[in-house]
Amino acid sequence: MEISQIFKYGFCCALITCTFSQSITTANAASQDECSIWLCLPGGFPNGCSAAKSAMKDRVKKGKSPLPSFSSCSVDGSAGGMSSNDGRAAEIRNGQSWVKNTTCRYHRGERTPQGCTDSGWYAEVFINGTQQGNTYFFTP
Repeated sequence: MEISQIFKYGFCCALITCTFSQSITTANAASQDECSIWLCLPGGFPNGCSAAKSAMKDRVKKGKSPLPSFSSCSVDGSAGGMSSNDGRAAEIRNGQSWVKNTTCRYHRGERTPQGCTDSGWYAEVFINGTQQGNTYFFTP
């Protein structure tokens, strides 16, 4: 990881940590585990992020976006430059690669996209339009 990426990731962590240090007062506030997805996803859910990863998978199983709105996690109810992108993805050759914005389909003996083995999701976190960490691909 380059120094600039570490700085950006550190800024993201600091921003979210400051947000979590305050009590959540919004009536539609997401749970702490759901809000932790914003912190853990850019790092690929490292140690200490299992509850956030489970919360993300639970959200998808319930038909929700993998991440709650950032404004539901912030103290002042603003997005603060935080945004996310998510969607369906086709898994190729058991996770060797993924194709965003499609699913694995089987028709008349052919798989589309070629070599796909499963369908899943992807999620990305951005600060002021700059992606933080890598795209995270997963199956719930």
